[in-house]
Amino acid sequence: MQRLMTVVTVLLSLLSLEPWAAVTIAQTRPYLDSKVFPRAEQVPMRLDQWYLTVTADQWPGVKKDDSLWKKIRDTFKTSDTKVVVTAKTDIERGDTAIGQAAKVLFVFDPKDGKIESTVEQGSVILPATRLAPTDRLVARIGFSETTSERASALIEIMNKIEKIPAVNAYTVGALSVTTSVIDVLTSVIGKPEDQNWRLSKTFPDAAETYRTEYLMVFAADDRPALETFEPRKPSDGRNSSLPSLVLLKLSWRDSVISRDTVLVAGEQFQAKLQPLVDRIRDARGLEKDRVAAEQVKQCVELRRFVQTQLNLNEKDEINIALAAMKAGGYDPDRSSQHQDGCFEQGDLDAARRDGFRIGSCTSQTCLQAQKFLYRWLKKETLQQVTTDSIVWADQRKARVEEGQGDAGAFAKTCELLRSGYGSYKPEPDGAVSFQGKVKCKGEKDCSDAKIVLSYSEDKPDKVVRIDVMKPEG
Repeated sequence: MQRLMTVVTVLLSLLSLEPWAAVTIAQTRPYLDSKVFPRAEQVPMRLDQWYLTVTADQWPGVKKDDSLWKKIRDTFKTSDTKVVVTAKTDIERGDTAIGQAAKVLFVFDPKDGKIESTVEQGSVILPATRLAPTDRLVARIGFSETTSERASALIEIMNKIEKIPAVNAYTVGALSVTTSVIDVLTSVIGKPEDQNWRLSKTFPDAAETYRTEYLMVFAADDRPALETFEPRKPSDGRNSSLPSLVLLKLSWRDSVISRDTVLVAGEQFQAKLQPLVDRIRDARGLEKDRVAAEQVKQCVELRRFVQTQLNLNEKDEINIALAAMKAGGYDPDRSSQHQDGCFEQGDLDAARRDGFRIGSCTSQTCLQAQKFLYRWLKKETLQQVTTDSIVWADQRKARVEEGQGDAGAFAKTCELLRSGYGSYKPEPDGAVSFQGKVKCKGEKDCSDAKIVLSYSEDKPDKVVRIDVMKPEG
């Protein structure tokens, strides 16, 4: 925040500088042109659940004596002025701009041919942003002339802005701050009529935006020389002799949240989420039988806040919920109440497959057993977690009923109706057991049972035998 205030102070000081220098335009001025490079992948079914990021990708052949900079020197004739090159993106919904982002790419001195820039390959112009299906993306590249004094101040701003953590445009509340900075920058860089070179490219909807991977902007009469340019091969030696260009990359991803860092001090969401996480943690002071229910209640409130205030997608809502419940000490292995609006068991299993650790079931054998029990409970195929042929036995009655076959045959014989949370127990010979409610063939009602899973010696991650026994105690 201190850095942001410093930037705003510098921006305001810029407004008190002398007016723009008069601009002398050459009689024949070159025009900007653009070329799009399509994306190979098909548009995802739920594109509104993905995030778009626009970055400044590369400038092959940026050197003071190439054709683009020569054209700039021939176009901007005023003495003691510099040329500011900017990239700006707008997200438009109907007639309204709902999101803006801008970056000064570099400042060029036509007199001595020097280029000053803080932008590196991959620098973010538009932070991760969700688009509705009919939202338009407008990308603009502008070349403007300004005084040397303003350019020096602008370079100072560039250096300071690069040190500020990126403010995501989808974060409610941050958008007004971002827009304010952009508005002041626009007044510094110049009014539309002062922008001698400008190119505007509109992508009419989210799907069309996705179909474009790169947008290349260059001087129009350089098109023949750039026809062979391939943005996906930046190391190609031929690029070093090409005319200069500005290359924007449009990237998409389905998540911007890390479960392990979202609540770390200094992370941009931490301050907003901490009060809600504290309520989950404070619930541990209640009576033991009320703790889990209260934590889940606060988790539901947390998800509602994320939906309405942060506008994240469902995957990131779940990531935040998992991180918050872990921070609050909730144990999903001893309660199933998280499935009442906080997160589903499938979400937990997917997170654990990615390496996220939460709860008391942390050993490999326990996690393998949970995976089997979850698939059994959800009536999903068990072939992936068992050997090709398994043995099972129902030992709850005086006469033991045994069977043998593939996992599909077992699933038709016995049905798991409820998994026993927190009842994991190691058994002899590497077997593990859980408590649960089952109903086997010929039974009208389900009943409590102890389920023992035995694993193959050759394939220790595959169940080879299942025993359904009388519950302990």
